[in-house]
Amino acid sequence: MRVTPGFGLPERHVIDTVGPVWRCGEHGEGELLASCYRRSIEAARAFESLAFSAISTVVYGFPAPRGGTR
Repeated sequence: MRVTPGFGLPERHVIDTVGPVWRCGEHGEGELLASCYRRSIEAARAFESLAFSAISTVVYGFPAPRGGTR
């Protein structure tokens, strides 16, 4: 997890994190993803607002409904 400048985005900072690869949900992927969100929230405490992209749900195949998206 890393905090970087927002560069051309409307947001001033971006929290980059890598989530788990989905492997049928039998290897603790849910707990690992929850940890990614918790660590990102901790890093964001200094900021006024926070928004998340769908961590791990596209490239790593995490099912969107289980990953916190609709």
